[in-house]
Amino acid sequence: MSADEFNKKNKVLVKSRLYLVGTLFSKRPHAHSFLISFSMVSLCFVVSSVAWKNKNWMEALSASRYSVFEELKIWQLLTTIFIHADGLHVLSNSFMLFIFGYFVFGYFGGKVFPLYSLIGAGLTNAFALWTYPPHVKLVGASGWVYFLAGYWLCMYLFIERQRTLWARTLRIFGVGLVVLFPSSFEMQVSYRVHGIGLFLGILMGFVYYYIHRKQFINYEKYSLETDSESNV
Repeated sequence: MSADEFNKKNKVLVKSRLYLVGTLFSKRPHAHSFLISFSMVSLCFVVSSVAWKNKNWMEALSASRYSVFEELKIWQLLTTIFIHADGLHVLSNSFMLFIFGYFVFGYFGGKVFPLYSLIGAGLTNAFALWTYPPHVKLVGASGWVYFLAGYWLCMYLFIERQRTLWARTLRIFGVGLVVLFPSSFEMQVSYRVHGIGLFLGILMGFVYYYIHRKQFINYEKYSLETDSESNV
């Protein structure tokens, strides 16, 4: 007796279901992720070290509302990202810059990191400087870090669909609280830049996913599982 005849005779009901078992994040990051991310962190150390020894460099590369919007030194919105106040400042930004840079480049390529994210960081600085007094200097890569964080968390929410929406949301809030929320508040830290960078990063994530959603869906892998129920 064939299987079809057996199923027909015994009225076996076969149910098939597709389960999402893999996404873009299931593969390994790009092989050059470490090199690219490390290069950006190293650039922060090098430029900051030079600026610490040369006040003219510090003045030329760091941004204030007056220098950017009155003197039209627009390039400072980007150069000030690589300038830091001291060694502790550059160290505090470097770890998270390396981590987020590693994964963003690893899964989304060089257009997103460093190119698009640097533009986003520059916009973050522009919005933040507009709210500060004219001669307050804004330095550091924290706006860049939070922009990358917002982008990554947004893309995780959209792409990692083999987990429930609730599970993804909990993970995002967990990472946000542990990694992004400060354990203490310091007067010299611009939390305004953090908030603006995070918001713009999330916004870019929405737009980028919408534009490239078909490409991301092509990475999804499914498993077919069948269940049989007998009505004998």
